[in-house]
Amino acid sequence: MLAMTSVAIAYALAMIFHVFTWFIVGVVMTPTFILLGLGGGCLAINFIAIYIQVRHRSNAIVPQQLSIAK
Repeated sequence: MLAMTSVAIAYALAMIFHVFTWFIVGVVMTPTFILLGLGGGCLAINFIAIYIQVRHRSNAIVPQQLSIAK
């Protein structure tokens, strides 16, 4: 899952940087802000997915950690 989110983050960053070039050129219209919001939303969702995955892995019980008292 980490590879998929990494690719999705790369695409979202590419879209955000593309929109920033619109700001530099001076193209400020409704689609500019819509795409910037969509890119930011994609980044947020992907970072949340990575956070949940890392937290889930750290809470997983590894069989070697289980000890049965005799």
